[in-house]
Amino acid sequence: MHEVTQQLMLEVFPQHKKYLVSEFLNWEYDRSPSGSVIEANYDSDGKRLGHYAVVPQRWLFKGKVCRYGLSINNAVSEETRGQGVFAKLGQEVSDKSAKHDLKALIGVSNSQATYGQVNRIGFKQFEAMPVFLVPRFLSISNSDYRFDFCDLDEFTTWVENSNFFEISDLDRGASHAPVRLWDESELLWRLSDPSHNYVMMISESVALIVHNISFLSVQVSVILKIFVDTSLEPVDLRFLASQICKQNRSLFVLYAGWNPLITGKGIKIHSSLRPSPLNLIIKSLSPNTDETLLRPDWYEFLDFDAY
Repeated sequence: MHEVTQQLMLEVFPQHKKYLVSEFLNWEYDRSPSGSVIEANYDSDGKRLGHYAVVPQRWLFKGKVCRYGLSINNAVSEETRGQGVFAKLGQEVSDKSAKHDLKALIGVSNSQATYGQVNRIGFKQFEAMPVFLVPRFLSISNSDYRFDFCDLDEFTTWVENSNFFEISDLDRGASHAPVRLWDESELLWRLSDPSHNYVMMISESVALIVHNISFLSVQVSVILKIFVDTSLEPVDLRFLASQICKQNRSLFVLYAGWNPLITGKGIKIHSSLRPSPLNLIIKSLSPNTDETLLRPDWYEFLDFDAY
């Protein structure tokens, strides 16, 4: 269904192997329980030369459920760059999203797109997502954190039984900070991504979603999401890294993002050493709501489409 968009993605982002998977865009665009893709395109002679898309997500904002749009897969072919196509498509998607009652657009932008999204489409740029590396030799064993691998049913049961999204937002860190809702339907959809494999791990008080990769023949465990029992004190990332490395036979753990219940985050990787700076950008679609109020304080890899 999205073959012409897939061809553009392969042209612009050849390093991203997920676009080689024929079902990837069908999954990402059409099967989310929060709604189908909102997109704008520029085509010429049967070829897609520009594409801008957002996928709706359910969020909790000041105790009420609303929808954000995750900005993804935004690309312009080399032959049309410098013609204002990117800005035009982005503004068209913003207008469509407002008509679909989305409260905001949110994304994690690369260095090439950030300028246009901020200065042409109206996003507000926040700081880049912090990225931390924990080598196995720096991890700390702690008997309070013993994890078991689990299947998706067990994982969603853990999240639902913890009443994770029914407690006061005051327990999460920043007062009234919005948070993405991860109920059973959202987790089932997100973890069925046909281009990636996921490992789920649970303990009595913490649940993890991990994606294992090989980098220069070294096993690296990438933490995509950390659910922590909010009745506890913040957890040291090095405690979690110890168990993750041991059970996944990894030499390193990689973690990016913000989580008010995680501390001790290891070696911080400077943005100049990353493939992408991971700039957090937000655009309010509500006239009386500033982007600062729409910024989450709990945002990790699983919340967008890095893995």
